[in-house]
Parts: sequence; C-alpha cells; structure tokens
Amino acid sequence: MQADNLQGGVFIENINQIKGELVAIQREPQHDNVLVGGEEGVPRLYMIHRPKALVIGDTTTLIREYDKQDGAVVAVAFSPDGSEIAVGGSTNVMQVYKTDSGDHVATFEGHKGGIYTLAFAPDGEHLAASGFDGTVRIYDVKPGQLSKAFIPVPIQKESALSARQGGL
Repeated sequence: MQADNLQGGVFIENINQIKGELVAIQREPQHDNVLVGGEEGVPRLYMIHRPKALVIGDTTTLIREYDKQDGAVVAVAFSPDGSEIAVGGSTNVMQVYKTDSGDHVATFEGHKGGIYTLAFAPDGEHLAASGFDGTVRIYDVKPGQLSKAFIPVPIQKESALSARQGGL
C-alpha cells in the first residue's frame, strides 16, 4: 500500500510490511503516524514521513508491530491523546495496548462475532465497540470492565417478515 497526499496526489510513503488485505487504518492524533491492520492479524504503527531515502524492502518507517491477533484486524483506534490503541477484528476479542511501548493494557470479550468499529470517548477513559452482533458495548478502559451494552436500532422479526411478505 502507498500513502498519498490527497490534495496534491503526491506520493508520501509505502506501507510495505502488510501481507494480505489492508482493512483498517487510522492516523495518530498527536503525531504523523498511522496505525494499520488487516488480514494477517498484526497491527502496525508507521511514520507517515520517511526519515531517509526510499530503498526497496526498507522498513525505516515501521515504528512498532503489536501482538498478532487471533484473526484479521478489522478495526483500530487511538485514544484522544494517542497514548493507547485499541484493536478489534474477526474474533470476539478486543485488545488495548500502550502506543509507545506495545505493552498490553486490557482485553475485552463479549461480542458474539467480529468487532468492526472502535472509538475512544473524548476523555480516553471509555471505549465503544460494535460488530457482527449489532450490540454497542462501552468499556471502562482502566478497570477493564464492561460499562454498558445496548442495541441502537432493535430489529424485530415481525417487521422483517412483514416487509418480505408485503412484496418489497
């Protein structure tokens, strides 16, 4: 994959360690870095700007590889201050790591299927996750506990059946 300047179309950087499909990417809020994840299940943090001339196979822009996940990485998020990252994917497990050190902070489970969306609250203390099961779960990051779970748009079987039976 390569990163380009969208306004001018100028080539910025190759993100060259990805094996398989790239699925998730997010820019770090405090630095010119991006967190990426994909099919192979290894989240990686890259510098956006190369510190030296490009050489084929060069990994100069790779800052850190985080723990390999049990499945594909489908969602990544930075805390508002950039100190932590969250990683979710094709399994029902979400991990939180310290951005700089890669130290594991917390593991959250409970979804019934993959996790497709992650977002930290502005205070950085809470993390929302949603995925295949349609349930939004809000976690307290520090104690590592589920705070709240809800289905934002309930689906009723009768409504779905009525629409199909009505010829829609």
